[in-house]
Amino acid sequence: MQQVRREGSGRYQCSASNVEGDTLSSPVNITIKYTPRCAVSPSLRGVGLMEPLNVTCRVDADPPDVTFSWTFNNSVRREQSKVLPSQRFSSEGLVSVLYYTPISERDYGTLLCYASNSVGTQVSPCSFTVISAGPPEEVSGCSVDNVTSHSASITCTPGFNGGLPQQFLLQETDQQLVQLTAGA
Repeated sequence: MQQVRREGSGRYQCSASNVEGDTLSSPVNITIKYTPRCAVSPSLRGVGLMEPLNVTCRVDADPPDVTFSWTFNNSVRREQSKVLPSQRFSSEGLVSVLYYTPISERDYGTLLCYASNSVGTQVSPCSFTVISAGPPEEVSGCSVDNVTSHSASITCTPGFNGGLPQQFLLQETDQQLVQLTAGA
């Protein structure tokens, strides 16, 4: 087999036929081995100074016996990536959790998670950008639908969340609370 992909793992059988009949081989299981790949999308995390943050890195790999390493690239000074000590993260199976606390502004930047197995090291690391948490941006594009004498449906597009979970509050112009809608 040539140019196999990891999706090619499975049961295979060979068949042969001629004018006398057909034959089928016994099934063979074929497992395609591959380097680790990210199982999580790149993410943006907002956190304050001295606020602990747990960053979870998940990969997919075969064989699944992987080792992890983490690096940090400072976005303020454009320093080269530095390897983080293994005491700052724990790993089990295909998951590694980094325990990270920004102490100064220089500690905001990009955390990269690399996994390796017997096939090799992943080509594209899992990326996590850590920013200073801030207030959310205002909502936009609000529209009012289904207006009745007792209710209305108001839909808005949230702005950037400041790196933190946000909640939305709807107020009348006379500042009376109408309804707490949803968190996002």
